[in-house]
Amino acid sequence: MLAVYRAGRQADALGVFRRLRTALCDDPGIEPTPVLRDLEASILRHEPALDLSSALVAGHERREPPMPGR
Repeated sequence: MLAVYRAGRQADALGVFRRLRTALCDDPGIEPTPVLRDLEASILRHEPALDLSSALVAGHERREPPMPGR
């Protein structure tokens, strides 16, 4: 979702979230984690912190939002 957003495709990134949420709710009956919901909200707000250029500070990587499976 973050990579798609960074590629300039906000609507597609939000589509990824909707498909994930549907899959989670339909099969095991669970909701996305707060981390994923926060990422969706950040994408909706076009938060500058999500931009790849903002993720690099003085040659050092800033902490990325936690991603599932990491």
